[in-house]
Amino acid sequence: DFTQDDNPVADAAQAIGSASEAVDSAAAMVEHVKIYRELQANWQAYDAYARVCMTMGTIQFLHAVGYYCVGMLVVENNSPLAAGTSLLIITICAWLIFKLDLYLSHKVLIAGGILIFAAPVLSFFEILVQLDTVPGY
Repeated sequence: DFTQDDNPVADAAQAIGSASEAVDSAAAMVEHVKIYRELQANWQAYDAYARVCMTMGTIQFLHAVGYYCVGMLVVENNSPLAAGTSLLIITICAWLIFKLDLYLSHKVLIAGGILIFAAPVLSFFEILVQLDTVPGY
């Protein structure tokens, strides 16, 4: 049963009419964009805080994964080369996230890189030293 409501030609005509109405409302969209940009200034502090928090959380997660890899590969599997390589790759990823997500001065980037690399590398070497002193390992 074909009715007037199911007519595809009428639907196409309505679509053409709504397209011309969309062109007329382009001025309204410009006003909408202006209002949005004015309101966006109120959210800049929140956006910066959220970006820093997400970056730090991601770096902490990558450190946790790196420590887990060291624990599993060195202690459980006795494979220090694989553990060192995976820890290096994961720590480089953490530093790249730090560098790309945060807009910081050159000195702060260097200090952050040293701090990001220091803890995993020192813990890796400490585990290697401790395992060398354990008899029978």
